[in-house]
Amino acid sequence: MFDTLSIRLKIVLLSGLCLLGVIALVVGINIYNTNQNDRLVSDSSSRMLTASVEQLLQSKAAEQAGHLQQTFGENLLVVTALADQIKDLRQLGIQRSLEAGALREELNRSVKTAFERNTKVLGIWLSFEPNGLDGKDSEFIDDKARVSNEKGRFSSYWSRAGGESLNTVMVEDDLTKTTLNLSGTPYNIWYTCPRDTRSTCLLDPYEDTVADKPVLMTTISLPLIVDGKVIGVVGVDIALTALQATTDAAQKDLFNGAAHLEILSSTGLIAAYSGEPAKVGKNLIDKDEYPQTAAMEARCVSIIANLWNSPDGDTAVGTSTIGSSEAVMLAGLALKRLWQRKQKDAGKPIDKPNLVMGVNVQVVWEKFCRYWDVEPRYAPLAEGRLHLTAEEAVKLVDENTIGVVAILGSTFDGSYEPVKDIADALDKVQEEKGWDIPVHVDGASGGFVAPFIDPDLEWDFRVPRVHSINSSGHKYGLVYPGVGWVVWRTHDCVPDDLVFHVNYLGGDMPTFTLNFSRPGSQVVLQYYNFVRLGFEGYRQIQQACRDTALYLSGAIAKMGPYELLSDGSELPVFFFVLKGDRTNYSVFDVSAKMRERGWQLPAYTLPDNLTDVAGLRVVVRNGFGRDMADLFLADLKNATDFFENLDGPMPHDPDHGTSFAH
Repeated sequence: MFDTLSIRLKIVLLSGLCLLGVIALVVGINIYNTNQNDRLVSDSSSRMLTASVEQLLQSKAAEQAGHLQQTFGENLLVVTALADQIKDLRQLGIQRSLEAGALREELNRSVKTAFERNTKVLGIWLSFEPNGLDGKDSEFIDDKARVSNEKGRFSSYWSRAGGESLNTVMVEDDLTKTTLNLSGTPYNIWYTCPRDTRSTCLLDPYEDTVADKPVLMTTISLPLIVDGKVIGVVGVDIALTALQATTDAAQKDLFNGAAHLEILSSTGLIAAYSGEPAKVGKNLIDKDEYPQTAAMEARCVSIIANLWNSPDGDTAVGTSTIGSSEAVMLAGLALKRLWQRKQKDAGKPIDKPNLVMGVNVQVVWEKFCRYWDVEPRYAPLAEGRLHLTAEEAVKLVDENTIGVVAILGSTFDGSYEPVKDIADALDKVQEEKGWDIPVHVDGASGGFVAPFIDPDLEWDFRVPRVHSINSSGHKYGLVYPGVGWVVWRTHDCVPDDLVFHVNYLGGDMPTFTLNFSRPGSQVVLQYYNFVRLGFEGYRQIQQACRDTALYLSGAIAKMGPYELLSDGSELPVFFFVLKGDRTNYSVFDVSAKMRERGWQLPAYTLPDNLTDVAGLRVVVRNGFGRDMADLFLADLKNATDFFENLDGPMPHDPDHGTSFAH
């Protein structure tokens, strides 16, 4: 049919078809562009909305923090003023020879006045040490009229019961009771903390009985110090209902009450939880009670496992711990149990396990070996060798070796031990002798450094012989103390008899920790940092730390008297010593001089075989920028010039150290 059409019609039809094709193409491109634009607009809007919500939440958090700070600040002012008044009254009584009973009555009136003027507090109290007031406790045994207890101690407590003021005497049982409270501290910490630390104390939430009713509260208390001696303690009690009311009010202003506000203590106890007052005093890490916190912990484990190139990143076995110390204990236990199981299967004895590591390991590894009956085998240091090497490791292993510990960031000099070389050497040992010896990497510091700025370094689960890794979230993980992490390569690396299973959220959560009730706030903050900073954020921070460390070490090397034994090119930590045989001063003198300027620059000797080598260590963390580095260098140069220009040796007191313990 097409052949019978006229040429003109053919041209028209073909042109029409081409035009339709062009129109279809244009329409398709427009639809695609429209979809892309919609997607971009949607993504942009989502980011803007997320940023807006985040900004609002941060603003509300800051607002609540301000209210909280004001509340505690006002109460601290009350108790501080009262403490000054009490010391003045005591001194006035001594100067004017005031009768002892009258002095006690006057002191109690002062406490009462402070209490009545501050209507929001739960209670105000004052107690003296035995004979701390006037040395006359024996005259006032069980004298309720003068608020003296069965030992004669002045111990007055003013509180509110049913809206009325109530004055009671704190008996010796109150002052000496050591039963553990909600936070795991002794009951009488409200008294012993300021007395023993000689400083002001703010306590974690705890439960006490006031007017025969249990009350959740916190306490601010401070010592009464006269002539350098603690003579008593004064404190103010704050009911947590006040904090709860604050969070309840703030919740109403957030997304029509859909959000929640929590006030946490440093140990993870809940001081206030909007809309749910029953949660006050609970431990946030309780997985049955707080599944969302447990979910955050599981996400952190997954993030860390993937960061360390775990083959089972999304389902890796791991847990948060109370610092790297607990993490080390757990990893060591797993190594020992796996070795025992292999020995039993082979019909061999299990009574002589050993663990190979460098003598430069942190003391927690010595603790593990001593606590769990494992022989520690330490590879010695030598000049030019400040950590474990593959050659030294294989010299110490045998069929009873449960594992080799490699340190990613030595405490003494910040250097990385050669994990891959050690593993390769153990591969050869297995080929020759049949000993399958796993490696544990102690990445307490380096575990949160190397993945971000040394991505090509093979130290983690990319090395097949690495069974487990630990790290400290409170070091380069950027969380306040104390939280640690430990992750195993696969489920097979953790013996089943060490794992306990908790059923929550409809699923199974394996747990493997020495402590069941643990702080949760650090876990929440770790998760926040992961989400907030991301990989790039952590990379920038750790790179900045290394850049600062290299800047510092380079400048110190040029000063003249110093020699670098490490330079901060691995962990942002370096170690340097004095050149030559200087007799007028030592690194301990330099440390003490720098401390006068507010710098903590530890001086110490190296372990066995190099105990004659003493040096100084610099640790660069987030916030130690170029400006601070220049201040440090200026103070170090001034200190160095001072010592270099001495006419004779520095005098030393044989009874006192010249630096501080670290």
